Amino acid sequence: MASRALVVLVCALCAWGCDDDEPGSDPGSIDASMSDGAADGSPTVDVGPDEGALPDGAVGDEGITADEGVAVDEGVAADEGADEGADEGVAADEGVAADEGVEPDGGPPPRPVCGPIVAPGEVIPGLPYGDDPRQFFDLYLPDDGSDAPLPVVMWIHGGGWRGGTQEGVPGGIRSLIGRGIAIMSIEYRLSDTPFPTTLSDVRAALRWVEAHGAEQRLDASRIALAGSSAGGHLAALTGVSPEVVELDLEGLEAPRVELVLDFYGPSNLLAMQEDTEANGCPEGALCHECAGSPEALLVDCDGVLSSCAEEAFLASPVAHVDASDPPFVVLHGDQDCTVATPQGRRMHEALVGAGVDSTLIITDGAGHNIAQVGTADAWQVIFGYVDRYLLMCDRPPPPDPGEVLDPCLAEECPEQYAACAADDGCVQFELCFRDCQGMQGCRGQCAVGVSPEGQAAHQAMFMCGNRAGCYARE
Repeated sequence: MASRALVVLVCALCAWGCDDDEPGSDPGSIDASMSDGAADGSPTVDVGPDEGALPDGAVGDEGITADEGVAVDEGVAADEGADEGADEGVAADEGVAADEGVEPDGGPPPRPVCGPIVAPGEVIPGLPYGDDPRQFFDLYLPDDGSDAPLPVVMWIHGGGWRGGTQEGVPGGIRSLIGRGIAIMSIEYRLSDTPFPTTLSDVRAALRWVEAHGAEQRLDASRIALAGSSAGGHLAALTGVSPEVVELDLEGLEAPRVELVLDFYGPSNLLAMQEDTEANGCPEGALCHECAGSPEALLVDCDGVLSSCAEEAFLASPVAHVDASDPPFVVLHGDQDCTVATPQGRRMHEALVGAGVDSTLIITDGAGHNIAQVGTADAWQVIFGYVDRYLLMCDRPPPPDPGEVLDPCLAEECPEQYAACAADDGCVQFELCFRDCQGMQGCRGQCAVGVSPEGQAAHQAMFMCGNRAGCYARE
């Protein structure tokens, strides 16, 4: 497989380096290269083959607008060798017995209902996954009152492959702890080490979970990779190339993962300069084709990146996409000029072309900034994927506001009650808040995926209701 992949890389260099994509703009700088900051925009969402990953209320038809202003487009034709009635893109003739794991009506077995919000638990810093001082991770555990193995989201920080630390885990990722998920935030060796050390370290961390994860209740069969910028690139590349031993210092294959969350990661290193220009970026934007660029340093290139084309393409996620890859959510701002927006489109289009379930979220007005890209709508899409592919459960349908909002609130705070009842996000916030009230970080947990308007409506209702005693705990 690896030798075949190298032949494909060399033959495909020109084709991958010549695509045109839509423009946008936002100046970047070398010092700020591939780092995270924190303007809601209106994200556009392109959805790949699996409609089941859409958030509640979203409609999978082309041109139909889902709730809260998210446009949803189908990304894959339904006739690529698979029966239209088959679930999750499995061809009808692949030797699967008709009665294996399905209900009598021919549908898939029902998944369990997702559990309530749980409190954050122990944080264990500095666990090693290798012998090098930079091969360690911080582990965030939920306090779920159980000994059951925990699904894992492995967070990979950005920093242009030459900076950053494992300490800055975004709030949205940390909120997954409340869903009963462990977060591994890994440190890794940077581009001052020989290629492919940086890439290999992520694979080594995955192998640590396979070998030792049970000691910390980690379920090696349910791992998602997530990262921003350079970390998004490492998450995407690791997710699509488990069989490519050239990316591993030990010459080993990597464990497969169940999901990748790619926040504005580079996808085709050789096309980054072209995409920066196509995105309408100013002359002062980060130069990717210059000697000493982050990409050149990553692959040990002494000159301009194009002079090391084979190594650069080997390190490009789009080079390794095939139908066996895990589902993806790809997020990008339309004004990103550090990793230009077309890089996200390239990744999504490659995945969809291979028949992989991928959703692309492009946020209007957002730059190279996880807080801008991670809008309430975007997190709802992410939560849908996490529930489906990592937790393997279904959220119950949204309840009637009258089932969630305490009658005490209607009596004591009628205006605030009515405003919250009219906002689905506010009702969602209250449902979450009732589960975790009194737990550390409860309000922050419940705010993720809720619009600023919904959060404000809940705050007003809570302030009034709390004074009236509606939130008193028995």
